[in-house]
Amino acid sequence: MTHQECSNPANHQQKTDELKVEIQRIIDNWRQEHPDQQMDLRGLDVRGADLTGANFYQADLSRTDLREVDLFRANLIHASLREAHLNQANLSRADLRQARLYGANLH
Repeated sequence: MTHQECSNPANHQQKTDELKVEIQRIIDNWRQEHPDQQMDLRGLDVRGADLTGANFYQADLSRTDLREVDLFRANLIHASLREAHLNQANLSRADLRQARLYGANLH
């Protein structure tokens, strides 16, 4: 993609939407192949990503960089977010029941 294409807001939004769909597809495929295992995403850096509605049920997101990530309506039930960076993340309507947030940065 050229600089001109990247600077076009419509192209940027399309790429963002495609990335979101791809991330969710990867998560869904992994869950189908490993139904009894905890998803290990420790240390992942996804700053600024749109993960609206993502399913991170029981995922280990310890020490992940989730700054400015959109987690609107994300499933974070039983997820481990220990020492995760959640600065300016959108957690509106995210399900955080029994999520572990020890040492997480929520400023």
